[in-house]
Amino acid sequence: MLNYITGTAAERDLPSLLTQADEQANDAIQHMGIDFSAPITVTLVTRLLGQGGFANGEITVSYLDRNYGSSNFTLILHHEMIHILDGRLGGELRPTLLQEGLAVYMSGGHYKPEQLRPRAAALLDTSNGGLGWYLPLIPLTDNFYISQHEIGYIEASVLVEYMMDTWGWQAFSAFYRDIHPQSNGSQAQAIDVALKKHFGLPYAELEQKFLEALHHQTITNQTRDDVRLTVYYFDTLRRYQQALDPSAYFQNAWLMDNKQMRQRGIVADYLRHPSAPDSLALETLLISAWGELNAGSYSEAQLTLAAVNAVLDEMNQGIPNPFTIDPLAADYDGIVQILGSHGYQAQRIEVQGDTAQAWVSRTSPELIELKLSRVNGEWKLDGYARIMTVQVCWEVEVARAA
Repeated sequence: MLNYITGTAAERDLPSLLTQADEQANDAIQHMGIDFSAPITVTLVTRLLGQGGFANGEITVSYLDRNYGSSNFTLILHHEMIHILDGRLGGELRPTLLQEGLAVYMSGGHYKPEQLRPRAAALLDTSNGGLGWYLPLIPLTDNFYISQHEIGYIEASVLVEYMMDTWGWQAFSAFYRDIHPQSNGSQAQAIDVALKKHFGLPYAELEQKFLEALHHQTITNQTRDDVRLTVYYFDTLRRYQQALDPSAYFQNAWLMDNKQMRQRGIVADYLRHPSAPDSLALETLLISAWGELNAGSYSEAQLTLAAVNAVLDEMNQGIPNPFTIDPLAADYDGIVQILGSHGYQAQRIEVQGDTAQAWVSRTSPELIELKLSRVNGEWKLDGYARIMTVQVCWEVEVARAA
């Protein structure tokens, strides 16, 4: 069951979203190796919360044009579907590290399709050509959500991959669903007990074998740069959220009761996304950085992220006109300002020297592409577009195979 709000990007793209939801549901079921026909409820919200997806009885996924988290809707949806299916398969204690590792492994990546094991190898110490960011598994297990997010998820997914390769799905699942709480509350100790019971080795020994496997991986400059900048990107994203959209920050995010919200026809909390010029400029900068990162343009992504952080530094010190600290940031701010003066809200911006393209909206979810030019140091619009209006209300659509 796919829930959306009319007058949003979700309604605009509904036919393709329904098809994608069906495909991801079927793929997740096949990956988990179960016969499952119960409905999965998915709610699409028009603001970014956390990194863009949550699963708690039902699934919440952010779907919006100015999504500065991850625009890979199908991967995030698949990840959350694995969580739902995993929960329904049961287990007294499913440690967080293994839950998240399983979801990333079964989805073939965290924010994008990717080879997982080389990314984990890139975290090893610098003497092996890595970044020196590897987090020992036992403390990571007991402090998963307060550890660096991307590093923790990489390690968790590759640990699950290693265990699957070593023992297979059936043996892993039997172990995973036979983990039980310990009196001291340690999830690492609970894993240790179950590992000894099922495979005859302690957690510390498993980690040593896991590290040996990682040391056999070849670490390329591309993989190392991609991992480094992915961590930098999402650390910057969360820094922005803490500064200008704290209710979206993943440790503070307020998850709404979707069922009650639908019953009462409440949509305002789903639509409340920052729209001040500072937020628009920083979010579109983040979107540009994410595009550069995924295109392998690492030096450009580095510069764009540096621009975002420079502005946040200025804001943190209370300095007026913070965007003037960086030329690229000043361009995005200037473009957002001129678009706003004509009634447009920026969703995405690309700057090429003295010209720029902007994808904007006005009063409808339809995207309008505009071109801008820099004239005498100021950005000017090259054209205009018509205004459209829509009514906003709840709609519920039943996905065919979900």
